[in-house]
Amino acid sequence: MTLVLALISAIQAELVGSAYEDMLTSEPTCQPSGFVVHTFSWVMPILLTSSDFSEVVQRAANLGGDSDTIGAIAAGLAGGI
Repeated sequence: MTLVLALISAIQAELVGSAYEDMLTSEPTCQPSGFVVHTFSWVMPILLTSSDFSEVVQRAANLGGDSDTIGAIAAGLAGGI
């Protein structure tokens, strides 16, 4: 198992049964804002459903709203693996 798949599996395992489990199956209903809960509501699905680093960055950048914050966090997490 690659490191990317290991990270995705670990994130999914933590989300199952939590208040944030819906991140696994649906797009966030909140605006892509700088509020930490909203930010990570967008970061997690992008990380879990993107196939590579460039897709993570492109999807985050195209969100609108506070896309620079979302992009920085998503890219930092994606680039660290």
